[in-house]
Amino acid sequence: MLAFFGAELRRRRTAAGMSQDQLGQAITYSAALVGRIEVGERMPSPDLAKRCDDALDTGGLFAHLRQSMDSDMHAYPLWFREFVEREREAASIREFSALAIPGLLQTADYARALFRAGRPADSDEEIESRVTARLERHRIFDRAKPPMFWVVVDEGVLRRPVGGVAVFRAQLAHLAEVAQHPGVMLQIMPFSAGAHAGLLGEFTLLGLGGGRDIGYTESVESARLIEQADEVAAFNLAFDMIRAVALSPEASLDFIARVEGDVRHGSDHG
Repeated sequence: MLAFFGAELRRRRTAAGMSQDQLGQAITYSAALVGRIEVGERMPSPDLAKRCDDALDTGGLFAHLRQSMDSDMHAYPLWFREFVEREREAASIREFSALAIPGLLQTADYARALFRAGRPADSDEEIESRVTARLERHRIFDRAKPPMFWVVVDEGVLRRPVGGVAVFRAQLAHLAEVAQHPGVMLQIMPFSAGAHAGLLGEFTLLGLGGGRDIGYTESVESARLIEQADEVAAFNLAFDMIRAVALSPEASLDFIARVEGDVRHGSDHG
């Protein structure tokens, strides 16, 4: 929906014979923001959508599209929605995960197994809605300029066969494949590293451009966005310390291959 909004805005603007700068002046937003929205890198605000409708005489098209984006967010818990909006805008994402494969790297079956285990009272339809919403987040990597994604995963995550052997083997294979994509840096934190800064908890850092970062942490049914400069600096330092003692990206791929082999042989002998 975000990509469609941007493409339609570009088409309507061009048809009206307006440059990004001219449209920006007409709606009192910057040309740079218009450009980022047109390539799907920025979520438009409801106010901007309405102003685009007025300037381009669309009959309310962009306001409707923006409202549809909000409808798409209903599959997310309330406390998670603001993070998803910020994530869609991020130029970089850094994450330390100690409990599960990060959501942006999960397969559908792995995500389904996690949701079913954590939400036993949910209907199958509710679980599928959550799985679909999680996979929708992956679309940020389809942007013209996808975010740089640097993730450190604890070894314990690779030792927990979520969903059973077949599901977990497919997840490991997917993890190894994505780790070789340009713009993705994956490191494994081995048990042999001993104590490290990540033992204080999982977190994500979003780089929003202009040198501005925000942090994010969550628990079972709540979350917190961290925007205070000194707190964000502490999370940046923690991530630097974590990645410094984790395995290199090359060694991490070898490690994943060994774990996948262990899972496969364990299944063969089981």
